[in-house]
Amino acid sequence: MSLMARLFCTKHLFTNVDLCASRIIIRYAHSATKQVSRKIKFCKYEDEKGAAKLLCVILGWGGSKHKHLERYSELFHSRGFSTITVTPTLADILVFPETKGKKVSLQVLETIKQEFSECNSIFLQFSNAGCGLYHFMSQELYSFNSPFYNQVKIIGSIFDSCPIVPNEESILLAQKAFTMNVKNQLARNILWYSIGAVLPFVVWMNPTTKVFMESLRNSPISAPQLFMFSKVDVLAPYKDISDFIEYRKNRGVHTMKMLWENTPHVSHFKQDPATYKKVLKNFLDTLDI
Repeated sequence: MSLMARLFCTKHLFTNVDLCASRIIIRYAHSATKQVSRKIKFCKYEDEKGAAKLLCVILGWGGSKHKHLERYSELFHSRGFSTITVTPTLADILVFPETKGKKVSLQVLETIKQEFSECNSIFLQFSNAGCGLYHFMSQELYSFNSPFYNQVKIIGSIFDSCPIVPNEESILLAQKAFTMNVKNQLARNILWYSIGAVLPFVVWMNPTTKVFMESLRNSPISAPQLFMFSKVDVLAPYKDISDFIEYRKNRGVHTMKMLWENTPHVSHFKQDPATYKKVLKNFLDTLDI
């Protein structure tokens, strides 16, 4: 193990401990961190028998970086979870989903198969970039002819600021969201029309987009699901997400939700960490882990 990896492990060695009188009993020791690719990184926690029992796969929003996802990893490390963080680009999902998006998804599944095959897994996805990867992986896990068929035991799924229905309204919402803080009028106009030129192609011509929501609504994944979203999120309308939740409930899936009044897109934890942690803890507690 490299010196930097050892330093990283030392930093996290006592993340999960039991205090018993004057003795400290280490329950989980951070044993490995590895950069699988530029977009995929994992941190493995093992118990005293050298086994990793729990895994959270964190699928970031488009353009996210590993440093952005570290705060979420820490929430799960404190519960003894190993984590895989994934940082897709918008192009992976919006422009080249059947090639780049699917490639990243398969790399994540291969990492789970090689490193975490015995783990109970939770998936946390942000916005539609993370949700798109979740869609691809779900298809692989439940396709009989896939090498990953039935290879991952999913015990829960968490949706942060998603799913977003890809339609004409979402194009207008994206234009408003990405241009509202651009002060230069010329730059704002260029960005507005660029988005208006690209996104209709994505919505109407992209084969993945055509089946995306239907696949998520009728997903065979029956593990409990948590939804965290906001009334002021201009990219992810809360009424659409509420409708999605009701649909999943009607299919017999146990759901929980947290609807904020005024937190921005994928910023619920940043704006209100106390509530975010409490909601996440309550959800994890229902999973009996």
